[in-house]
Amino acid sequence: MPNDLLHHLVSILLILRLLLSCVSPRLPTAAAILLAVHLRIAIATSTMGDALSATDFKTSMDKILAEITSVRDEITTIKGEQSRLTVAVNRLQSDKLASGHPGEKNDDKDDDMQKPPPLPPPPTHKLRFPKYDGAEDPIGWLHKCEQFFRAHRTTEDEKVLTASYYMEGTAQQWYYRLERNRGVPTWPQFVDFVNRRFGPPVRSNPLGELAHLRRTGSVSEYQDQFLLLLARCDNVSERQQVDLFTAGLRNPLRMDV
Repeated sequence: MPNDLLHHLVSILLILRLLLSCVSPRLPTAAAILLAVHLRIAIATSTMGDALSATDFKTSMDKILAEITSVRDEITTIKGEQSRLTVAVNRLQSDKLASGHPGEKNDDKDDDMQKPPPLPPPPTHKLRFPKYDGAEDPIGWLHKCEQFFRAHRTTEDEKVLTASYYMEGTAQQWYYRLERNRGVPTWPQFVDFVNRRFGPPVRSNPLGELAHLRRTGSVSEYQDQFLLLLARCDNVSERQQVDLFTAGLRNPLRMDV
């Protein structure tokens, strides 16, 4: 047998192995084809001798090439089926993650149910945070702070940071020293500290101070003083408020009311 033909036969066998390496060896069809071609090549090479005619060798080579062509076509078909199967599996997994399976436990949904519901979005209208310089009674400023916090759903740990940022002048210097000495207070502590520092000097008995309030000027001035003290009194009924107000008006306005 000529050496170049033998080399040609070996090259065909190597090409066949390379083609079959692209397919999983567990596939029965590919394994059967590989075994059949190996047997055909073994039989052809074992029967070849010096007396082998060129016609017989050509016939054997044509059969081997036909087997290789069949293997190539089947490899293409198998790879196409594998691709379609992969796409189908991925689609099923995506649908399962999106909808969930009714009989299986969904840990993500359980975690979402344990979480508190999200806060509603802040209002569309814009509220400006009030500034405070310590020159007036802080009760009105603190009340505006509370309104701002409710409107914007401000968390507890952000209230003091926000309110202290809008302090100016004496109030800002006071809070700077307070934070240096005691650290950042909680919101209830902050409200108490501000009232103690910038509130009216007499606050131990605000109801008693309100009861002793008397009009010394105009009714408008007396009303402003009364409302300012009343804001610091708790559990005062509407009837008691009227009685306290009229008691401080003095005659003759007291009789008219």
